[in-house]
Amino acid sequence: MPIDGGEAASGGEAALPPSLESSALLSRLGDVSLWNLEVTDVVAISPSMRRIRCTAPGLADLSYQPGQDLMLAVPGPGNGSFRRRYTIRSFDRGAASLDIDVVLHGDGPAAVWAASCRPGQRIEAIGPRGKVTVQPDADWHLFAGDDSALPASLAMAESLPTPEEALVVLEVDGVEDHQPVSAADGRPIGVHWVHRAGADPSSSEKLVAALNARPMRRLGVSRRDLFLELDRPALKDLP
Repeated sequence: MPIDGGEAASGGEAALPPSLESSALLSRLGDVSLWNLEVTDVVAISPSMRRIRCTAPGLADLSYQPGQDLMLAVPGPGNGSFRRRYTIRSFDRGAASLDIDVVLHGDGPAAVWAASCRPGQRIEAIGPRGKVTVQPDADWHLFAGDDSALPASLAMAESLPTPEEALVVLEVDGVEDHQPVSAADGRPIGVHWVHRAGADPSSSEKLVAALNARPMRRLGVSRRDLFLELDRPALKDLP
């Protein structure tokens, strides 16, 4: 549901020049851009996830691969900020806007910012970044993880020309956290949802069990594309 933005200042908050830290990051990271994003819409897409839509001057020229992210300067206490990376969930070139999905876990800076974010606010971003993208020559694709893996998993799965080649296994707390997923041509993408049902989100036990129950071996091992967000101890339990 949309989040009421109240009265936003005309044109939103004033844009600020890049900080010394941002200038240093741009120089060190190389092929990235600095974006002065303005929030245009905030939607609660589930009890645990906020979708923040942003625009920026020149954003229509953004070039990125599904799965890549932006590094946001998330505001912290006082005048400080924390750098956090968030997947570009979707991009509308015609509207010069992009969506970022943020999980509302705990009371960390990003969760606090996402919960209080309103249209008209600005946030600095650097990117796009990331080497984890879809491998186009793979015979099949596996995307698996918990809530924090949803944006990247779904963005990459939706970009596939043949979504039936994707196996998507995602862990959320319950059915209210499900999201509709469809390919570019409108075909639905099947997601195997695993429910924690109030269990500890830091445990991957149910997700690993669900992965072990899937017929991955029959898909073969040549040219496979795997995106897994699991704790290291959990990886040893996979086949």
